[in-house]
Amino acid sequence: MINKKRLVDNYIELAKISSSSLNERKLIDSLKRRLLALGASVKEDNAAENIGGNAGNIIAEFPPVKGINKNYILLSAHTDRLYSGKINRPASYYLVKEGTTIPGGDDLAGIVIIMELLSILEEKKLAYPGIKIIFTVAEEAGFLGAKNLNPAELKGINYGLIFDADLAVGSVISRAPGLVRLKIVIEADERLDILKIISNILSEIKLGRLNNQITTWLEVKDGNFGDDRIELIGGLMGFPEQQLLQELEIMKKYLSRKTDKYGGRIYFEVEHLCYDYKLDLNEEIFNILELAAGDLNLQLKYCTGDGGSDASIYNRLGIMTLNLGLGLEHVHSSQERVKIKAMIRNVEFVLKIIGKLGKYNNV
Repeated sequence: MINKKRLVDNYIELAKISSSSLNERKLIDSLKRRLLALGASVKEDNAAENIGGNAGNIIAEFPPVKGINKNYILLSAHTDRLYSGKINRPASYYLVKEGTTIPGGDDLAGIVIIMELLSILEEKKLAYPGIKIIFTVAEEAGFLGAKNLNPAELKGINYGLIFDADLAVGSVISRAPGLVRLKIVIEADERLDILKIISNILSEIKLGRLNNQITTWLEVKDGNFGDDRIELIGGLMGFPEQQLLQELEIMKKYLSRKTDKYGGRIYFEVEHLCYDYKLDLNEEIFNILELAAGDLNLQLKYCTGDGGSDASIYNRLGIMTLNLGLGLEHVHSSQERVKIKAMIRNVEFVLKIIGKLGKYNNV
C-alpha cells in the first residue's frame, strides 16, 4: 500500500528547497500545491506578520468520510530545518547527505510521512475521520509558528500527533519539560569591573543538572564583550512549572547579587518558550495506540522528552498531542541519516491509528 518510491522521491525533491527559520516561503508554496492536489481545503495564516518571517502556517482540512467518526485528528510537522541541499538517492536503507549537506530529517521526515499517508488515503479511497494538517513555521526559532496559531483552528480536534521526536519508531513522548530562555546584559563603568563580575559569576554558579527535573545553562554570547558591558545567554529546562520558575528566580537573584557587589547593572530578558506537560495514559488515544502497534507488532515505549516541541504548544491550548519518534540517526549532525524503513513504519502506524479512530478496520 505504501509507495516507497513516491515517499523517497518526495523527500529528495523537498530537501532541495531551502527552508530555514523565517525563510520558508518556497517550501510552504510547494506543500500548499501538493495538499490542494490531494483534495484538501488549504489556507495560510498570518503568522508571518507577527514573527517577521516570509510565510505563515499551513492549515489544511480533509473532512470526515460520510458515516465515519466526525471528530478530527491533528497531524502536524514543522517546515523549518537547519539545512537544505542535495540528498543522495539511497543505494540501500538510508537517505544521507551529499557533500556538506545535512538530510534535514528534523522535520522533513515528519512532513513526508504525513504526505505519504494522505496520498494513500486519496489513492485507495479509504474511509477516514476528519483530518486537519498543520505545517508550522519557525519551530526551530522558538515554536513561533505554533505560538501564533489562532486557537480557533483547533476547534473540533480530539487528539493530535506530531512527528518530531529524536527517538525510535514506536516511541511516544508522554511527558516533556518546560523551557525558559534568558538574555542578560551586565554593564559597569570600568572593564575591570566587568571582568570581576563575570569571573565571580562563572566560578560559583551551579549549572547543569540541578536535580532530576531541572537543568540550567549560561554562557557568554559570542562577540559581545565590550569595554563596559557583556551579554550572556542561558536558560532553564524542566518540570513542574512551579519548580522551574522558582529556580529561575534563584538564578536571577544570584546574578543580581554578584553584579551589585562590583557596582554593576544587570538587565534580564526572560522568554518562556514552552510549558511542560504530562499526558494521562488512561486517555482513549493510548488504548488506540496500543491496538495499532499490536496489529503491526511494533513495540511502544512511553518516554520523557529532553526538549520542547510544537506538542507543548498544542497541549497548552487544550489538544492532547503526542510527539512520535522518527527513527532518525545522529540528528542535526554531519553524520545524520534518515532511515527509509522508519518513515514507512511510521506511515503504517498512523494509518492504523487513523483507522481505529474512525472506527473502521480496512487499513
